[in-house]
Formats: sequence, structure tokens, C-alpha cells
Amino acid sequence: MRAYLRSFCLSLFVFVTVLHANAQWQLVADGEVWPWSPDEIAESMLTLEQQAIRMLHQEGYLHAAIDSQDIQSRIFFVSLGDRARVGKVSFLGIESIDTKTIQSPLKQDDWITSDILTRSAEAILDAYSEEGYLLAEVVIEALIPVDSARYDVVMRVQEGMPARLDRVVLRGARRTGQVYVRHVVGLTPGSVLKDYSPADMQRKLEATGVFSYVDTPVLYQATDSSVAIHVPVTESPPGAFDLALGYERAEGGRGALVGSGSLALRNLFGRGRTLELTLNRAPGQLGHVLVNAEAPLVLGLPLSLALSFEGLQQDSTYGKRDYGLQLGYWIDSSTQIFASVAREITRPGLAGTEVIAGRQRIPIADALFIGGGIHIRQVDHALSPTRGYLLSMLAETGTKDAEQIVEIEESVHEQNSLHQGRLSVRGRVYVPLRGRSLFVTGGEIMLVRSRQLDESDLFRVGGAQSLRGYDEQRFRASLVTRLLTEFRYLIDRVNYGFGFFDLGYLDDHKTSQSVDGWYPGFGVGFQISTAAGIINLTFASNTEDLSAVRAHIGLSLGL
Repeated sequence: MRAYLRSFCLSLFVFVTVLHANAQWQLVADGEVWPWSPDEIAESMLTLEQQAIRMLHQEGYLHAAIDSQDIQSRIFFVSLGDRARVGKVSFLGIESIDTKTIQSPLKQDDWITSDILTRSAEAILDAYSEEGYLLAEVVIEALIPVDSARYDVVMRVQEGMPARLDRVVLRGARRTGQVYVRHVVGLTPGSVLKDYSPADMQRKLEATGVFSYVDTPVLYQATDSSVAIHVPVTESPPGAFDLALGYERAEGGRGALVGSGSLALRNLFGRGRTLELTLNRAPGQLGHVLVNAEAPLVLGLPLSLALSFEGLQQDSTYGKRDYGLQLGYWIDSSTQIFASVAREITRPGLAGTEVIAGRQRIPIADALFIGGGIHIRQVDHALSPTRGYLLSMLAETGTKDAEQIVEIEESVHEQNSLHQGRLSVRGRVYVPLRGRSLFVTGGEIMLVRSRQLDESDLFRVGGAQSLRGYDEQRFRASLVTRLLTEFRYLIDRVNYGFGFFDLGYLDDHKTSQSVDGWYPGFGVGFQISTAAGIINLTFASNTEDLSAVRAHIGLSLGL
């Protein structure tokens, strides 16, 4: 045992002494001290002399040699010789691409360094990758001396075959199917992987919201001419329950609690399908329910199908039911155009049959609309984007058949067939700033036009999802515009604090709501991720009454 301890201590002493000695070795080249940090002997198979010469060769001093060494002072004395420059650059083995497309940084008279040679090889591989030759290899065939300071560089390319996709493997995914994944990343089996970008593929998968974590895709050779793409992922929960609550100051100083809850099932049957139910309780005895089901792919084709039902009951004034259908076509995985059909049924309640200014307040109405639009989603993450943009637009036209009581000299039933046009546009832009800062801007436009409008035709705005700083669904107008700016400070992708400013403009010249004008709102808030879920808390106010602060809290729970 003692012999073992003596041997161990002696070995440790020698090892530490050698490391200490290495740290003190210096390199003097042509009389000047050269910056040099030799590798530890325990981690390098090269001697100190070999490490020194290798480092000088990498800097272009191909004729460098050690003249002598002072062991006591631990100094190597080196003659550098002439630094090598590039003469001619030639390529061997290039047959499938045009050499003019290679943006090589290696130019005549450049210093021949390991860095410039590496970047030149990477430029060649990038040119081949754009054409699908992901398995190509580049080697430095020769450095041919022209004179003591100039060398011709010969690079050889082993092209291989164009890489065709064999399959995409999501390591860690249990529900998500291949058809949906190939649609998202825009790849099909057997296709040549031209312009393949692992970062772009990772961004597209993250932007779906189906995965809570997506690692960098890795290529594996499946056969001589095909590759498999392996992507480590963690799937998001199959559903989520979102609760949004607001506390508003009511008349007499009392507070009123308003809010909505939604249950969403995501990625049903592994094909990205969603089913969502939303219930909303708003001030003024307003009840609202929304059911939406969407399939992003139909029969494996680049077609989407969405069905919706929306019901609204305004106390005893009126009730409204809206049935909608959308059929879309994917131009690519982030851009979709669609056509829509909607039927709306409106029935007045007791208060809605009241005659005001010679006309029944809410008519009995049936309407049919057809329309079209576009969805563009170019962001890096579904829940918390940090760069990119969103754009959604829907334009509709249709006919509304209305029946109502009109009093001129006596009460009569009037039937009208009214043409209506509607437009809805929503956009967001996410711009990363320095450090952890993020700037968000965007806006909405909602417009309905007809020669005759009533309350049931108007847009309802105000509150956490529209004009922040105002009561929930306080306003009803035929024209709504909002511009927003938001500054966020990111702790990480999900957690951040923010300040915002909203500016809305409302126009209701064809109704009696009297809300025309500008409506600014501002406030601060934060979003944090907890074990229970994601919490979003906002404090907002407006210029009408700075002391009337509205608090909105949102909670998202994974199922």
C-alpha cells in the first residue's frame, strides 16, 4: 500500500511539474516573443516542438524551424522564414457545379493560413449544399512551391451523389406523424435536399407550437445517395386550458370581474389538427361562445379545412349565430391562401324589437357571405416570437336579408336585401434589438360597409385582446383601427417584462353609438413561466382617467 502511495505521489508530482513547465515555455521568433499557449501534454500527442511548428505553419510560415532551445529558461528560438502567399488556386474533381458560383475567400497574394484554407473549403461545400450535394468532401491536394514565398494551392473535391431525403426522424416524438412533419419543413422523401438549412428547419418546427423543444437537426447517411434527418424534440402537451381574467372599476367604485376561458386540443392524431372551445363573459350580460376545428392537411394534400361556430347573446337585445367554413391551399409551409363561406342568423330579443327613431332596433336577419384571404406566419416560435412577422387578411362580401318594423305614419313590416362588405387585417412584426431587448409593432383594421347597419353588425372592441386600457368590449363601431408598439426585455424565450402603447381609432357614423375618435392606451406587464403554467399580467390605463387602472391576468395550463 505504501509503495502504491509513493508511486502515485511521484506520478502526480511529475505530471504537475510538466504542466507547470509547459505553462512557462516561451517562443522567440526572429528575436521577438511570439504569443503561444502550448497544449497540456496530458491532452496532446504532439511534443512541444511539434506544437510550436504546427502553430507557425497554420499562420503561413511554412519554412519555420526551431534553431535551438534553452531548457533552463524554457525558451524555443525559431527562424520564421518567408511567410507563404497564394499563387494560383485550382480545383480538381468539380464537375456538377460551375466554379464561378463558388464564393471562395482564397485569393491570389493572400497569406496561406489554416483559417483561410478552412473558410475556402467551407465556401465550396456551401456551393455544393445548395445543389443538394450534402455528402461532398474537400481536401487540400497540394501546396506547390513557386518560389520561397509563393505557393499554388490545389483543392480536390469528392462530389459524391446528390443527397436525397430518405426520412425525417423526430427523436422523442410519440404523436406527431411523418406527413405533418414533411409538410411543415417542406421536404418529401426522394427529393434532393437543395438549399437545406438546419437552422431554417429548426425554426419551422418551433413555429408550429407542437413542440416545446427542438434541437438542431443532424444528417445521417442512410445509403450511398440518401440521408436521414434526425431531430431531437420534446412534444408540447396535447391540450391547453387558457384562462383570462380582468378586474375593472364599475360605477359607484365597485369592481367587476370579467374574463374568458378556452380549452384547446392540439396535434390531434399526430397531424397538427386542433379543436378549440372558448367561453367569454363580458360586461352587460354578454355571453359569447366560439368553437373552432381545423385540419392543416386534408388527405395528405396541401389543403386545409376549418369549421367554426360562434354564438353571441346580448342580454334581451338579440342573439346571433355564425357558421363558417374555410378551405385553404398551402403555397408553402408558412403561407396559406383560403376561401371562406359564412352564414349568420340574427334574432332580436324583447329589447331588440323596440322601435327607436322610427326603426326597429335589431331586425330579423339572415346573411350569407363569401370571401377570401391569406395567412402568413414567418416567426421563430409559436408562443413567444423573437423575430419575424405575422399577417392575416380576410375580405368578405355578401347579402343580408333583414325584416323589421318601421314607423313612419304607422307601423309596417319592411323587408330589405342589403349588400355588405367586410374587411379584417391583422399584422405583427418582431424586431430583436441589442442584448435581450425586443421591439414589437403592428396593428389591426376591421371594417364593415353597408347602406344600413345595426348593432349586430358592428365590431366589439376594448380590453386585453384589443384596446388595452379600456373596459372589455366597451366600444362598438363599423370601423376599428389600432396601432400598437411594445418594448420587451427578455429574461429568456418565455419570461419577459414589457411596456406598451396602443392607439385606436373608431368610426360609427352610420350608427348611434357616438364613439368616433382616437383612443390611446398604455401600460406595463410581465410574463413568467411557472410549474403551473404561463402567467401573463398586464396593468393598463388611458388618458380619460389615469387612475382607472385595468388589471388583466392570463393563465395557460398544459393538459
